Amino acid sequence: MGSLIEVQQVSKRFGAVQALGEISLSVPSGGSLALRGPSGSGKTTLLRLLCGLEAPDHGQIALDGQVVSQPGRLMPPWQRGMGAVFQKPALWPHLTVRQNAAFGLAGWEKHQASARLDELLEAVGLSRLAGRYPHQLSGGEAQRAALVRALAPCPPILLLDEPFANLDPALRMAMLAFVQQIQQAEGATLILVAHDDESAAICAQMMYLKREI
Repeated sequence: MGSLIEVQQVSKRFGAVQALGEISLSVPSGGSLALRGPSGSGKTTLLRLLCGLEAPDHGQIALDGQVVSQPGRLMPPWQRGMGAVFQKPALWPHLTVRQNAAFGLAGWEKHQASARLDELLEAVGLSRLAGRYPHQLSGGEAQRAALVRALAPCPPILLLDEPFANLDPALRMAMLAFVQQIQQAEGATLILVAHDDESAAICAQMMYLKREI
């Protein structure tokens, strides 16, 4: 099985701060990688580089054999076929939960999009909140809404940056199990970030690969 994600000697600075230094990794198609490390170790920066929200200072990133990031070259995020959930849900405040979740389904048949949204919203416990706006949600509800938005278009690559930090342990485990189920059913490649021992232990039960940075 070939690698879908290849990161080669990538580094990134923000002014005088070395956010990420000379990191290399690969994740096979359909595989999973859990990244563990303390705050400030570069986990979020790595995901932003993979998404195309930041450009590397050195090194390169390739997706399915195509170089998408290197100094002087940056494929925009919307061309990378990724779903991403960061620590802040970043939902559009003027859209309901369901409208947020449907954002990536513009090219789908109406009935298929509706069925997909019904399935995902039910699975994460948000069916009854589908008509609410982000300001009417708790932090955990907003994170789950962001997860549905990321999953809805069946992305081949899914990046999760501590998306369940505001959930209680039982619900966090349930959401991780749900993500694993979706990943296996749809063949997605997954990178999940954790910084605390509890989350890392939960991830380790479900991930094939684990790395500290």
